[in-house]
Amino acid sequence: DTVRRFAADLGFEDCRFTSPVLGDALSEYRDLVQTDHIGAMAYLRRHLHLKENPSLLLPEVRSAVVVIKNYKNTTQKQLPQSRKIARYAVGQDYHLVMSQKLDALAGHIRHLDPTVQTYCGVDSRPLAERSLALKAGIGFRGRNTMVIKPKLGSYFFIGIVLTTAAIPEDKPKPFTCGTCRKCIDACPTAAISELGTLDPLRCISYQTIEQKAA
Repeated sequence: DTVRRFAADLGFEDCRFTSPVLGDALSEYRDLVQTDHIGAMAYLRRHLHLKENPSLLLPEVRSAVVVIKNYKNTTQKQLPQSRKIARYAVGQDYHLVMSQKLDALAGHIRHLDPTVQTYCGVDSRPLAERSLALKAGIGFRGRNTMVIKPKLGSYFFIGIVLTTAAIPEDKPKPFTCGTCRKCIDACPTAAISELGTLDPLRCISYQTIEQKAA
């Protein structure tokens, strides 16, 4: 509870705990890599073995602390500007903001028990943050493949602190999207399938962020 309280003081909307071992939860990721359906994202192949075996990042790791930070910075559903900026990109680089907060949280964990070690990061490090968030019960997997937290949505960053401390696990959320398919109908490139999988090479985010060619 003291870790959750400290996380809340840092401005995180939720803090939950799980085992860092994911097993079959990475099967979809493995399929993308094995079928070479990752385009310019060669780092996904380089990171796979680290996500499968987090002890390569932190020897004797026993727990993953999962936190989220909301980035829904406006109540407007649509932004009026002709050239739009993604909500998550408004303001400071989230990697820097999240890293500072995660370092503080990791320091608090080590203060509680000086014998433990930590390793933390966001999506720029080889951590399966989305899969860990689902396993920890931050939210449920939506048809758009995003983690959806009831009453908050999916507009949040996910941060991970791996630790050698043994922390009791939280349970996954049983919620689903039900019959809702708004994301499938709204996707302009049909990147989201009826089965709730994503074709990353069709996704506009891939084209504007990951794909470096014209």
